[in-house]
Amino acid sequence: GLDAEPPDDWPAEFEVDMNSHPRPVITLCQLTRQLIFLHMNGPENTQPWGIKERFVTELMVLLARMEHAYESINQIISCPLPLPYANLCKLLLVTFMLSMPFFVDYRLGWFANTFIPAVVSLALLGIDAIATELENPFGVDANDLDLLERIHQLECEAVELLRLSGLAETDDFFCWRAVPEWVSVRSCRYLRYYLAARELSPGCCDPAEEPELSVETFGTLARQFT
Repeated sequence: GLDAEPPDDWPAEFEVDMNSHPRPVITLCQLTRQLIFLHMNGPENTQPWGIKERFVTELMVLLARMEHAYESINQIISCPLPLPYANLCKLLLVTFMLSMPFFVDYRLGWFANTFIPAVVSLALLGIDAIATELENPFGVDANDLDLLERIHQLECEAVELLRLSGLAETDDFFCWRAVPEWVSVRSCRYLRYYLAARELSPGCCDPAEEPELSVETFGTLARQFT
């Protein structure tokens, strides 16, 4: 209640961190916006990979949609189904199945008294099971959405777009690293490599030494995933 006292082992004072800790996705979106405006093809920017002004609005809309999708996923994960609601649904379901035999009319025959109630009960139990699974569709279970595959597809397509744009320094900025086995087995497709920044990943594979890890190869993988 309101008169309850805190536990005796609690300290007299708590240290509160007042620093800002933005989420990495939000930080990347803001950084992407800055890079888009920085490389916009204005009169003072003659770089071949600059972005035309007419494309900036569309790119801003895509970034806003990505942030909205990220917030929606985070809301689904962090907001579980209320426990009283789940208990009420199961209680009503059990009450229905236990009370059904008391309303059986023997004059309707065995089909109406056995088969139909069984099908209705099975349907209601199936709906309850599906609702439990849909509460959080993200994870590593067999029937969850495979986010690792989508991330790998995005990485392959990003590298392919950089190659098509004519950026010769792609291999100097990015590289591919081997995915740990315990991560690969969590995806419905076996993932061998993931994209990393070469400056922050000294153990990257060198495309010049390993041709199968070149940008062209992973561009082919990107087309296969689409």
